Amino acid sequence: MKKIGIIGGGASGMMAAIAASKKGASVMILEKQDRIGKKILATGNGKCNLSNLSFSAQRDYHSRDKEKLEKYFDRFCVQDTISFFEECGLMITDKNGYLYPRSGQAATVLNLFLEQLEKYQVKVQTECVVESVSHTKKGYLVKTNKEEYYFDELILSAGSSAGTKEKDKLGGMQLIKELQIKADPMLPALTAIRCSGEQWKAMAGVRCDGEITVILQDKQGKTQTFRERGELQLTEYGISGIPTFQLSRHVSKALQQHNKTEAYLDFIPELSWQEWKLVFEKQVKRSTGRNVLSFTEGMINKKVAQVLLKEAGIRNTELICYPMNDSAKKLMQLFKKYPIAIKETNPVFVSQVCAGGVYLSELDENLQVKAHQGLYVTGELADVDGRCGGYNLQWAWTSG
Repeated sequence: MKKIGIIGGGASGMMAAIAASKKGASVMILEKQDRIGKKILATGNGKCNLSNLSFSAQRDYHSRDKEKLEKYFDRFCVQDTISFFEECGLMITDKNGYLYPRSGQAATVLNLFLEQLEKYQVKVQTECVVESVSHTKKGYLVKTNKEEYYFDELILSAGSSAGTKEKDKLGGMQLIKELQIKADPMLPALTAIRCSGEQWKAMAGVRCDGEITVILQDKQGKTQTFRERGELQLTEYGISGIPTFQLSRHVSKALQQHNKTEAYLDFIPELSWQEWKLVFEKQVKRSTGRNVLSFTEGMINKKVAQVLLKEAGIRNTELICYPMNDSAKKLMQLFKKYPIAIKETNPVFVSQVCAGGVYLSELDENLQVKAHQGLYVTGELADVDGRCGGYNLQWAWTSG
């Protein structure tokens, strides 16, 4: 019987363990935490967004090699995920394409995996810190803080340092480095963006519909523009919320490469610039003689309104006048294009996932490392990261 070791008991590691056991292998998971699957409990705000019916590898994922990524998903995609969980006894609910356990609890998914691991007699060693991995004549020798293990084949499912304690920041990337496998450094993705300026404290706590635009320019002058719309969450240090999360991996890479970054917020995303000009001017005309703060509150949250007025050089006590003066025109522009100075992203330890990892070109069609027979890479250790909405868990199930 083939002996398979799995380093990391997260989503992809547990899925890999079940898949290998079903094919008759003897499987052991080595997990450094005190229990396996802890990250699953935090996914989907504790509800576990399993996957998404609206699926496109090209649209929903980032990777150096999307063509190869698509081939992996051809072998195990959303419908396969649904079938797997339903066969295990899980009822799934569809919320506008977002798939969740019907119980609404991530713990349900974790308990299901624990049942399956027990069913297929997968051995689990917790609080087991891997110190080194080497390829020998006997197979793969894994030295840990507890003892040494020999495996015929080894699966690296150690994940990234996203959402972990700072002391665990190396994750599986240290092993990747020691095995000399080509990989991009792990950078924060699906996380908040920190910005310069005291105005953020004044707007902290505001949630509003908006659009964030990020313009990045590399050393060769190539420019890329990214936009995301949805509920923005303004914090005392900058911006959060799903639109910000979706863009954060691009910001992380630009900052790491010391590229130029520009960013703007649009607080009236439902209107084009021309439409907004007509609406704003009409509102000004109607509101002549009104207090300017009261006027702006009719269109936007008061905290934001006060910041925009200050930026436009308008006192809260001023009265609206028509035709518009230069300050009013500046205020009109700030509603649609409020400049923000990006300082950094939140650190990796509070990010949902990481960008970077082992190049897919280093792996074969079975996620086996081409230079190391019998060594495989799954989950976040591979150069694959998805958007919010269940896509990263889908990659975990697929790769596992």
